Amino acid sequence: MFKTTINFYFGNVSYYENHLCLEASEFVNFDVYAFDEILQKKIELYGDRKIGYMSHRVHTFSFDPIIFVERKIVILQHFKWLIIKSMREVDKLESSYIKKICPIPCRYIS
Repeated sequence: MFKTTINFYFGNVSYYENHLCLEASEFVNFDVYAFDEILQKKIELYGDRKIGYMSHRVHTFSFDPIIFVERKIVILQHFKWLIIKSMREVDKLESSYIKKICPIPCRYIS
């Protein structure tokens, strides 16, 4: 079930019954501050309930993997899984790195 879509400065995030879906804007830098904005809205909508997190990579953007280090505890508390969805080879390669550092189950789909 669909809840809402929020337009942030870094892209759009759609919140569904059991997961959220990020579609970052082209050429943005998705960093800890962007993650914190998504997290704040997640807590507002779902409280402490764990949900899934999908990154639908339509555009080219930079992603700061330090998020998994600096927000590890918060990620473990609020998210069940991470899915990276993309048709681009570079995202597939990046996902193999992310799987190694992500504290929750992570997979890539095309």
